[in-house]
Amino acid sequence: MNTGDWWKKRTLKQKAFFFVGLAAAIILCVLAGLHLSGSGNAERKNTLALVQMYAEKGEYDRAMNLLDDLLVKNADDKDALSLMDKIIALKEGKKQSSADSAGQPDVNVNIDTSGITKAVQSSLDSMKDELAKSNAATQKNQQAVTDMIEKENRQAQKEQEAAEEKAAQDKAAEEKRRQEDAARKAAEEELVRKNKAVQKEIQTVNDEIAEGKTALATGNIDSALVHFSTAQKNLPISDGEPAFSGSKYSQIASLLYDASQNASDAAQKKKLEDTAVVYAQSAVSKTPADAAPHYILGMNALAEKDRQTALDELTKAVTYDNSNYIYFYNLGKVQYLLRKFSEAGASFLSCVQFKKDFSPAQYNLGLTYLRMGREKEALDSFRKARDIEPRYEKAYLEEARLLARRGDTQGAVSAYNNVIRINNVNGDALRELGTVYFAAENYGASEDSYRKALALLSPDEKDPATYYNLSTTLFAEKKTAEAVAYAKKAYDTKDALRDVNAEANVVYNYALMLDEAGKNDEAIPLYSEVLKLNPNHEKTKINLGVMYLNMNPPDIDMALKLFTQAYNQDKNNFEANNNLGSAYLKKEDYKNAILYFQNALKLDPGNNVVRSNLAQTFAGDGQYDNAKTSYLELIKLDNNNWDAYIELAKVCMSLKDNPSAEKYLLYLQSKQPAYRKIEVDNLLSAVGGKN
Repeated sequence: MNTGDWWKKRTLKQKAFFFVGLAAAIILCVLAGLHLSGSGNAERKNTLALVQMYAEKGEYDRAMNLLDDLLVKNADDKDALSLMDKIIALKEGKKQSSADSAGQPDVNVNIDTSGITKAVQSSLDSMKDELAKSNAATQKNQQAVTDMIEKENRQAQKEQEAAEEKAAQDKAAEEKRRQEDAARKAAEEELVRKNKAVQKEIQTVNDEIAEGKTALATGNIDSALVHFSTAQKNLPISDGEPAFSGSKYSQIASLLYDASQNASDAAQKKKLEDTAVVYAQSAVSKTPADAAPHYILGMNALAEKDRQTALDELTKAVTYDNSNYIYFYNLGKVQYLLRKFSEAGASFLSCVQFKKDFSPAQYNLGLTYLRMGREKEALDSFRKARDIEPRYEKAYLEEARLLARRGDTQGAVSAYNNVIRINNVNGDALRELGTVYFAAENYGASEDSYRKALALLSPDEKDPATYYNLSTTLFAEKKTAEAVAYAKKAYDTKDALRDVNAEANVVYNYALMLDEAGKNDEAIPLYSEVLKLNPNHEKTKINLGVMYLNMNPPDIDMALKLFTQAYNQDKNNFEANNNLGSAYLKKEDYKNAILYFQNALKLDPGNNVVRSNLAQTFAGDGQYDNAKTSYLELIKLDNNNWDAYIELAKVCMSLKDNPSAEKYLLYLQSKQPAYRKIEVDNLLSAVGGKN
């Protein structure tokens, strides 16, 4: 067997796919994670830019809210955390600056491309065959690559989701107010019964609070604050202290806080929140066991990114009112942000126990289960959320990601299509659906999904991950020219990935596509570029090594250097072992060739090409008994390997076993009379047989 053929056939050029994965939460990313989402990354960059704009305008709270959304999706988002610290410092009148710098190792492989094209053409042709064979492995890699960049929904979708959750919380707040008002009324009636003298004062306070409530409803904030201040001046009422005063402070705080959540103007919102906090602090000083003011203080601390204070205050809120589902819900969100996933799960469970149809709690419970590695329970929670709210887009999306990760292709496709049914411009769902279709080898549907996702991009928006994935899909469809074009688009926009390993994979993919198109001189320097980005890129080292090995004359030492580097990175790398064996065989270093061929055969015992190369090496080293054993095993496993019969006959002749040599040659002649006829006739003459 010609070893050069082996190198050509066995060169593995596997396309490494990006993957996301958020998921987890993925939003907060586990698939995430994952799937590498260029569009999602662009959205994240836009959000960060918007945060900076708000900060420069002094609208710190709006900036804080956007950052909170990012951190809910990914509590480890370093950029968001850094901006958060800077904005808090600005609010306190401090200045903070930081500078980040990063460097990448510059490993330069200098390659003389002159005269290479003709020399490496035959190896590259076979490398292309192997590239096509690597599609199966590519499917596994695609999800991993597309998971490496953070993902987020488009701003319009995000606003819609926030509005839905806001509506649910408003409804909960209204129910909370109703219960609180009933409790206050009962307490006041009891107080009146005890002391008729305070009845007038109570009425005055209540009238002022009622006037303030009406003013808030009509948007007259200043008037409302005046009425609340007047009510406060009529406190304390001696016989009602501290219960009555604490109750009134709490009521006013709740009215102001609820109004702040509905305010559209940032300045008004800030004014209402700050005043609500003042009244809430007065309330807890009078009645520490009142849950409502603790809740307000907790939510204010959360808005200020003081998560520990938020945790303390919201814990007190659920302690003093352990049946209020909205308290448990927001406590769970804070616990999740603090990575206290077990506690967060318990809070969300308490929430849904008190409010079974509260879909946001079911959704967040699902995200928490994902973080805890409890995928079955997470899937159940996502499904409950979308059963409660049939248009719960995010719940369908997380369900789809989870099903895809678990290998349920049909279920994942169905869930992704539900997302698209609700929102047909959800780019994340389209990209991830394309990945699922690719893994199922439904390349036409995969191409369609990726193209739809790209059609959603604005004119100045780039999505290197989707260009990359579409190129590999087109290659699988044998649409080589288009595959090369999209591989180049991914290469030209790779800087948007902001991840050096992802960039290396894009460059590597483009090099492979150029190989397929026969543009070898362009492919070779790209391999060198891969090693600059990622000096440990094994496939590039192996491919370059094969090129050096097949030059005319071959540069065996350079090939050995590259193969050895790949082997040292992973001693169980089949390609590294087999190519080392081939290089040492070409150098006639039989001992090392045998060692690495044996390693390769252990890694792939059914590989008869390696077995043939090992037998050839034994023969070259004069180990004829071992060569004979290897050839006999080879023809046992592949009795139509006619080259093996000829080589086995030669080995038998070297062992002075001419009868056996004749037997194998005559068998070959009876089966394939024309196969290497002149050589077979000469060998038969040499052993004394007929020809």
